[in-house]
Formats: sequence, structure tokens, C-alpha cells
Amino acid sequence: MKPIIFPFFVIFFIIACSSETLNDLSLNEYQIVQEPLVSSVTTTQTLASTNANAYEGAATKSITDNDKAIETTSDQRLVELTLESINENEVKEIKDGVFQTVVTEMTESEENIISINFFTWINDKKGINLIDASYFNDDKMAHGKKIGEYYNDLWIDKESFFLSYHDLMLDIAFLETAENGQMYTSNISIGLSKEDLISALGSPIISDWYHGGTYYFYNDIGFILDDKEKVVSINMPGNRVKITLEEVPILLGEPTTIEYFEKENTIFYSYEVGQYTLSFESVSEDENIANIWLN
Repeated sequence: MKPIIFPFFVIFFIIACSSETLNDLSLNEYQIVQEPLVSSVTTTQTLASTNANAYEGAATKSITDNDKAIETTSDQRLVELTLESINENEVKEIKDGVFQTVVTEMTESEENIISINFFTWINDKKGINLIDASYFNDDKMAHGKKIGEYYNDLWIDKESFFLSYHDLMLDIAFLETAENGQMYTSNISIGLSKEDLISALGSPIISDWYHGGTYYFYNDIGFILDDKEKVVSINMPGNRVKITLEEVPILLGEPTTIEYFEKENTIFYSYEVGQYTLSFESVSEDENIANIWLN
């Protein structure tokens, strides 16, 4: 099956943001950190980034009552995220033991927004352990601040909404699960009815019409239903695996097809698995994955 191409208003909903890892890892280092540490209530998968203190060169972050500041060995932008800034901004517990904060960077005059930053962290025995950071600004992407403002408004207005974050490692299990018509970490299958979907996951965080069908978004995963109210496509925000498109074949093998769509400025690496296709979408091969699709 061909990947579904989405217009900008749908991409707006599905976390196609330019996010940064907390450190620059080679692929070998990347594979080393795939050790389970923290589980969440809404997924049995462990948080991928919580082993940040376990290897050399990692971004070590902690906040104590004594220093009132974050100490870091990389990503110097996070130095500005002090204990006071967390206290001054609303904090959500988005999963069991996992918290998220939004910090808006302003110019010195506080008249203009520089960047809207989403920080995801856990509070362990050593203090705050920052596990993910996503920046929305015009330097990182077209209309970055506008998209950041959109997500920030959702984050404020919808208590159940949070920005997806790096909590998974891409491996062969994605292909094995896709062969059964399911996205990794989800037991929802292609072909499931709208009634059964809502029964399993509740009402969607966001919903919208799409070409005669409906798009249902649940923070970590989304579903497209056709006019018969059956699931025909499953979407996972690429932010959850946080790797570049060109790294995908190193982890999963060569894709079945590589497709370029100049009009949409999109590249798809697709893997045929049985009767289904698992596709990885990005704007270029050296950019992070924007979305993962199962059709």
C-alpha cells in the first residue's frame, strides 16, 4: 500500500516538530543506551532516554535545593532551565512519574517570542532528570513559532494533551508488530471499528475530518478512520524514536521502497510487511523522522 500523504493542517496535529536529542550520539552509543529503566502507566514500554547518566558524554541534569540550577555536560540551552523557571511554569504529570513543562523564551524586552520549548523529565532520587527537549522556533522549521504556539495552546486548554517525547528505541519489533496490522506499543489493529477504538482508548484528544474520513489523535498515537468508520491507517509521532531517516535502514535493513514527493517536500522509507506497509516520513534523509505510518 502507498503511504498516505497529509496536507499541512493534518500535519499540524501530528507532532511533525523539529526536536533535538539531549546529546550527539553515534549509532553505537545510541544502541548502548537501549536499557529499560522507567515504565509508564499508559504504555508498557520503558523511557528510552532515562539512562542519560549511564554513559560518557551524556547530558547529566539535576536540580537540588542547594544549587537551584541544572548542571549539564551538553545542550547548553538547558542551562537556562532553572528550578525557578520550572516553578514559574505549569507542570503536568503526563504519565506515571513523567512530567512536562513548557518554557517560552522571550526577547529581553519580552515583546517577542524566540522559541517555545517543551521539556519532559522525571523526578528521581538525584533530583530532576531531564529526558527530552523539543524546541519550536523559526530557526528550526518553517512556521516553528506558530506551530509551537498551537501546541502550547492545546497543552494549556486540554488537560490530557501532552507533546510526545523520546520514549522508544526503533528496532525489528516495529516490523514484527506491523505484520499483524498494529503499530508498535498499540493493540489497536487496522480494520477495528470506531466503536471498539473508543471503547479501548476513550474519546480522542483531537479529532478532525480528513477526506471523507476522520482523524483521531491520542498524544502518542493517531488513527484514520474511513467513511465506514473503520481504522485504515495508524500514525505514531516520530518524536518518540527521535532518529534521522537515514538511520532507519541501519536498524531495520533496507526499505522496500524509497519515495520522494517534491510537492509535499516529503520522503518516505517504506517496508512491506505482509499485507501492510510501515512507512517512515521526513523532510530529508538527514532530518529526524516526523511520522511513522502503518497502512
